[in-house]
Amino acid sequence: MNILDQKHKQLLEDFIQKAQSQLKDDLIAVILYGSLASGEHIKKHSDINLLIILKTVALEELRKIALIKRNRKFHSITPLVFSEDYLTSSTDTFPIEFLDIKDCYTILFGKDCLKGLEIGQGNLRRQCEWELKSKLIQLRQIYINSQGKKKLLEQLMLKELPSFIVVFKNVLRLKNINVSKKEDILKNIKTGLNIDNDILEKLWLARLGRQRIKDIPELFREFLTTIERISDAVDKMPG
Repeated sequence: MNILDQKHKQLLEDFIQKAQSQLKDDLIAVILYGSLASGEHIKKHSDINLLIILKTVALEELRKIALIKRNRKFHSITPLVFSEDYLTSSTDTFPIEFLDIKDCYTILFGKDCLKGLEIGQGNLRRQCEWELKSKLIQLRQIYINSQGKKKLLEQLMLKELPSFIVVFKNVLRLKNINVSKKEDILKNIKTGLNIDNDILEKLWLARLGRQRIKDIPELFREFLTTIERISDAVDKMPG
């Protein structure tokens, strides 16, 4: 836990202590992943992502974790709960999620359940295609429901950008480009996929509070067009 500042370290130690007390021998591992593990945590926007591995995952175990979450100091912690068997049998269904976790994680408690997980390229390409196409449908629908209101469109783009970046990272992986930092992922869209990434970098700087965005309707059009081009590129990849 050397990567963590004292505040986060203490918070996670307290959570694990509660988890051990509630779950006892059923608790196999607690694994930190996501922005806090990678050093890209943004206090205003980012959750603390924990992968919790149990011997069994039934309603009783979920109830115990929910009881821990009732404590307000744990409100920023988002637990993802798997049994060890379900974890190993789900890599074909959730390749993006598991590859993203495996890229940067820290074992806070118990065994390393991620080591040795195998994830096929074909499954990864299919999920990237599904994610991009489904997100495109959602963007179009939300645009209609927003009635083109600028504030709503700005909030939508800034909110959804991180989830797109996760997919972009894995699209680049299909091109044998392995980068983890969000800024590096966005930069490699242009070189790896030959797609203009200016709008993506502008939105990322705006999300970080480093730049204000203007002409929001035009930016949304560019954003939508860029996502469509990336989706088309994935659709043409083999596998």
